[in-house]
Amino acid sequence: MPVQRPPTWLRFFQIIAGIIAIVLSGAVLASPLSAVFTITLLFSIALIFLGIERITIGMTSSGGSKESRIGNIVLGVIAIAISGLPIAFPLLAFEIIVFLISFGLLFTGIGRIMQGISSKTADRWYRATVIGIGIFAIVFSVLVLVYPILTTTIMLSVAFLILGIECIMAGATGQRTMNLEDMKRSLK
Repeated sequence: MPVQRPPTWLRFFQIIAGIIAIVLSGAVLASPLSAVFTITLLFSIALIFLGIERITIGMTSSGGSKESRIGNIVLGVIAIAISGLPIAFPLLAFEIIVFLISFGLLFTGIGRIMQGISSKTADRWYRATVIGIGIFAIVFSVLVLVYPILTTTIMLSVAFLILGIECIMAGATGQRTMNLEDMKRSLK
């Protein structure tokens, strides 16, 4: 079956999206404090939408107990009330987010190291790679705590850069991303 290329408008959109992502990558590096504010603002907006979603579930759910519906409404109100805190105290909110990211990376790293050490059936190269990734995650978690604005800025910038390059490549070449069948074939 021949591979169909995406339509021209989609390829154009991919190239434009890639250029925007690369520009955002540079903007994050040029103004780290703006990136911090943007992260906390997005966090606040996400809390508002999560709160609205919980309230809606609580008000419209026909199944479940009355306590469950009330619980959803209360959680929604709390989420909306908390959503103002990141806007009022953006640096504190950012520090909390960094703290959570750092500890998430720390525990992920520890888990990877334990997985690499305890897996007796996996190949040595795989086990060594998993242990190395675990060590990297732990080191990066410490760096996130010690240099929160720098590491967050670099992470965002690199992520935007990689995504931008990938979008431009996909748009310029007309290649589709891997579908499920391709993934299955690549794992065989």
